[in-house]
Amino acid sequence: MIKPNQIKCSIAMLSTFLAILISLSNSSCKKDLIEPTPNPPQTEIISEELEVPQKYDYYVASSKELLAAAAKASKGQTIYVADNAKIDMAQKGTIGLQAGVTLMSGRGNKDKNGKLIPGGMIFSTDLGQRPLIDVRGKGVRIANIRLVGPDTLQQVERMKELKATGQFYTVPYCQGVVTDYSDFVIEGSELCGWSHAAILIKKNCRNAKVLNNYIHHNQRYGLGYGVCLSGGEALIKGNTFNWNRHSITGSGVPGEGYEACNNTVLQYGLAEAFDMHGGDDRKDGTTIAGQYVNIHDNVFYFKEIFKDIIVNGRPIDYLYVKNNKFIKPNQTKAVRMHKDVNNSTVLDNTYGIPEKQISVELDTYMLK
Repeated sequence: MIKPNQIKCSIAMLSTFLAILISLSNSSCKKDLIEPTPNPPQTEIISEELEVPQKYDYYVASSKELLAAAAKASKGQTIYVADNAKIDMAQKGTIGLQAGVTLMSGRGNKDKNGKLIPGGMIFSTDLGQRPLIDVRGKGVRIANIRLVGPDTLQQVERMKELKATGQFYTVPYCQGVVTDYSDFVIEGSELCGWSHAAILIKKNCRNAKVLNNYIHHNQRYGLGYGVCLSGGEALIKGNTFNWNRHSITGSGVPGEGYEACNNTVLQYGLAEAFDMHGGDDRKDGTTIAGQYVNIHDNVFYFKEIFKDIIVNGRPIDYLYVKNNKFIKPNQTKAVRMHKDVNNSTVLDNTYGIPEKQISVELDTYMLK
């Protein structure tokens, strides 16, 4: 018969032996969970229902790990945010992504029970977080992740009063992702709560792609953009928009342009859904509204009194508003062009489609 003290002794010896083995096996690669490893570290945030990804270079679950990984990651490498991580970046600075780096999580994948995964969340409670992510080179990709800001409010009356007294920008504002580099891609992600812009595309950025995201509750009065072009150009395709001031906007300077297609605009917003500013807005003595605007094959369930689309000037190269569907009854209600624009570029659109309640399958706004 084995005595109790013998069992305790055996367990103690086995535990010591296992601890030595684990220490030896990890000694060559364990550095704050951010070094490339063949298998992910099993931290307390990993649940049994989640499949752990097989391909990545850095696996992170905290702000410390994320910032360290971003500082080290180079072209062709992937930073994977654990699928149920909630990483708070308030007062911790900006995440800088170097050329060719991918930042991703598992949003839209299914767990072992077949339930859709919301994906890892990077968020900030800092009203002045600007930006959360700074793209610092060409070819950066962000995919299947949640980027949640601190401010989902419109603040109409307050901002009107401040604007009237020249104090509009005394209130802190925040930005989600900012890029001034080309070949940027953001896809399959959820972005909300950014009082200035969820995605800001600056003048040196060419060939940006904003694909299949859910972009909502970016709506501060006077700001509040889902996708904001400030001199750059982008393909904006397959996204779902709701509760933005402008879901898409552009400053309208020469060289700037966007193609917006296959997007769905839901019921609510604080101004026109798709917008391109012109010289009248900039007060630069021109009527230029960007280099080009191509808005086609979108569906607008937009119920607000505002137009669905406004182009406040003449793009230098071309303008098309084509094959879109609107719940508004006619072109006059849905689209407004500048007086210098040839309205023959607005064609083959469908008006008066039935209203429809769209349920976003992975709407995690209330879960943050």
